[in-house]
Amino acid sequence: MAIRQIAPGSELLPALSSQTKTIQIRVAGTGVSHDIMITPGTTPAEILTHLGLTTQGDQPYNLSPGQGQQVFDNDKDLYPQVNDEDVLWATLPVDVGAIFPPKMDAFLQQLLRDLEPSPIRIPPNPYPRPAPRPTKPAPAPRKRLRVSPSFGGEAYWKQAGWERHGNTYTGHYKLGPSRSWTGRIEVGKYGVPELFIQNPLEELRGHAHWACFQERRDGWFFIHTNRPVPDVSAGILQVEQLLKEALTR
Repeated sequence: MAIRQIAPGSELLPALSSQTKTIQIRVAGTGVSHDIMITPGTTPAEILTHLGLTTQGDQPYNLSPGQGQQVFDNDKDLYPQVNDEDVLWATLPVDVGAIFPPKMDAFLQQLLRDLEPSPIRIPPNPYPRPAPRPTKPAPAPRKRLRVSPSFGGEAYWKQAGWERHGNTYTGHYKLGPSRSWTGRIEVGKYGVPELFIQNPLEELRGHAHWACFQERRDGWFFIHTNRPVPDVSAGILQVEQLLKEALTR
């Protein structure tokens, strides 16, 4: 079994076997989706664990082919039950719901009307409760700040000569003064940077992380990561470290 997530992080996933299927997991009620590749033997439970969707409070997530449809068994092999490029939904039990036949639904509606209680008069309490004691307001939660790698007080992407055009950053991933590769970083809808590199070095093709480079047009490659990149500077440093490992391994 192997799962490869097509989504942004700092660690890249290992190469997969040739027998794979690409599916999209949409998390109901959030607008978030994950593109992943699976191999035979992959179960829904393993996919939900990989995506961090094991529980929401005390309720477990389930995978289903659509909202309101029968969920997949969490412990059975998912590979033969789906087709390549299928869209599955990660839902909580309240999202899945239950659908009754029309006759059963009408019966339940009538039963609820018959069981509707009549108004009950409650006599006033002769011993009223004392007024509650004043309580101190809860302290305000601490704000978590996102720290961007910087040297000398300036963000690394600026020091590295990258330029910003709206939500797109362009520049070069560098290894020393003589080697560089054209790069692009796009900040998506949820503020997560997506990393791109054009014509990566040939040595990367034998690297363990080569499976995480997805080829696009005109020599561009999209770099998949299994955890979100915190910011643009961290993304540049991560790719430069990967290039360094490929040349020195």
